[in-house]
Amino acid sequence: MLKIFAGGDPVPILRTRSEWHRAKLAELEGYLEAVGDDPLWQGVRASLQVGVNYNRMLLEAMERFLDAQAATGSS
Repeated sequence: MLKIFAGGDPVPILRTRSEWHRAKLAELEGYLEAVGDDPLWQGVRASLQVGVNYNRMLLEAMERFLDAQAATGSS
């Protein structure tokens, strides 16, 4: 975000970052599935759920921005 704030073209930056968040989301979802419902892993599961939600939220925001840029023909 600092690169964009400093004047960088947001489209290629956010495309790259969205790919990273998509991969991280898949990774965390895999860990979450592996942890399952075992009560011993309650803290780990909670942490993973927050990570999944955080990355999903950022990815959705980036994709909305990129879709809006594509619709207007920007960059």
